[in-house]
Amino acid sequence: MANPKMAEKFFAELPRWVTDSIRQSSKEGQEMTDGTNPTISQILNLLNDWRHLPFYSLETRAAPFFAVFMRELLSTHFDCEIHEILIPEFPLRIGTLYNEDERKQLQPEPSADQSYNVDYVAFAKDKRTAYLVELKTDMDSLRSQQDKYLIEARNKGLPALVEGVKKMSKKSKKKQKYVHLLHRLSASGIELVSMPDDTQLYKKTFRRVVAGWTVALDQLETDKQHFPNTKVVFVQPVERNPVDRSFEHIYFEEVANIVERRGDLGALFANHLRQWTKIAGTRDPRDICPPP
Repeated sequence: MANPKMAEKFFAELPRWVTDSIRQSSKEGQEMTDGTNPTISQILNLLNDWRHLPFYSLETRAAPFFAVFMRELLSTHFDCEIHEILIPEFPLRIGTLYNEDERKQLQPEPSADQSYNVDYVAFAKDKRTAYLVELKTDMDSLRSQQDKYLIEARNKGLPALVEGVKKMSKKSKKKQKYVHLLHRLSASGIELVSMPDDTQLYKKTFRRVVAGWTVALDQLETDKQHFPNTKVVFVQPVERNPVDRSFEHIYFEEVANIVERRGDLGALFANHLRQWTKIAGTRDPRDICPPP
């Protein structure tokens, strides 16, 4: 790439499976046998090639590329400033979305403290709107069940969802990770969670969770005035037919038009996004160049 420092930094932050794949012809992370170092272009070419295979999911593997541009996508599409903090895999407590009778109708019936996860939560800087963002790289992965719980999450609103996070944390064995999540929700400019000045939560959590943790958690207050509006946004390849008016949509062509101005990485990503608007598996494999 023209900017090797950008490539090196981005490569270091990618999931292990990606870097292992690129180094498959090398030993112990040394240079590849063709004498070159891994590049972003090689990663994207791998994703583009492998997405045509039967059991390969592009969605999770491409997520880091979408994530680095997500603030700009939302800011441009909705004409607003977006907070620097983006939270991936935000848990939506099922007991917050559905009452007991409604849960009994779900198959299999989940417990109240299980969760669905939304790909990202983003926050407008004016503290008025929160965005629940779902990334789809395959139009066949759109599901009516997911649509239903996202509508419920939108209707309940973000403060109620945060209360659900606090309830789940009490039941979870991953209390330290939940404190990391609550810490982000308490950040300046978001402030959905307020920590008392004398909070004992961090002391009771790290390096290990000790007695008094629940009492410390209960001292946290949820601000129910911030983010009164919640929007569900699908980032997806093309328009669904018929168009679902229940949600907001950002299509890959729009994403490509936004990111192609953002340096070498943006230009490369935009090129692949336009290819990803075509249904995976429908091209003759002889017409697809294999990754270098």
